[in-house]
Amino acid sequence: MKKLNTRTKPILAVTMFMLVTNLALGFVLMQQSRAAMKQLIDERMLDIVNTAAAMCWKD
Repeated sequence: MKKLNTRTKPILAVTMFMLVTNLALGFVLMQQSRAAMKQLIDERMLDIVNTAAAMCWKD
């Protein structure tokens, strides 16, 4: 196997660091988006239930 020269090592290290960082940030953002969507859906469902309950009590 060919040895890496002094110029390739830092480039490879930075590339690997950026890859790992992008994967970690992607995972964190995906989790935050999932939690935000769940919260929005729950709030919307609660609004619908409250509206339906209010309509039943008007009769």
